[in-house]
Amino acid sequence: MGNGYFVHSAHDVLGRLAEEGPVFVPEADDPHGMVIASNGGGILYVADRGGAIHRSRTASLDDAEFDKVTDNLSEFLDHIRRCVVRFAETGATGDL
Repeated sequence: MGNGYFVHSAHDVLGRLAEEGPVFVPEADDPHGMVIASNGGGILYVADRGGAIHRSRTASLDDAEFDKVTDNLSEFLDHIRRCVVRFAETGATGDL
């Protein structure tokens, strides 16, 4: 589906958080987050401390800007599922 979507394991998420520290998400209520997923094009998905998921606008975290995708991980995973179903049925990649 497009470049692909990769939901990182808890081990990888916590390892990256320990090595690099939290990701700054200025658009979030609590601007500290962690990278939980990515796509094959370098876009990152970050969960903020409140649980909302944000997508980076670019493939770099340097001065990154984010857009909120969903309010929580459950909605994010369901959105991915719906995009996969749509892709299987129509070939359209969806809006993730």
